Amino acid sequence: MPIIESVTLIVYGWKSVEPGIMAWAFPSVAAAVHAARAMTNALDWAIVAGSPSPAPQSLDRLLAEGPVLLEGSRA
Repeated sequence: MPIIESVTLIVYGWKSVEPGIMAWAFPSVAAAVHAARAMTNALDWAIVAGSPSPAPQSLDRLLAEGPVLLEGSRA
């Protein structure tokens, strides 16, 4: 199994304020999950292997950039 050097947290569902799709790079899945749980406004999110594109264009494209490692929803 290859070692994952970075992951991307993608938040695409929001409660109340909806800033759109946002993505951040993290050094590990654990750090990304911690960040997703800390964002109380984030409802739907996914973590994919690798670093995010410089400018996220669409959810489908972001999810296709690396294997989806984990998904979460508070809905």
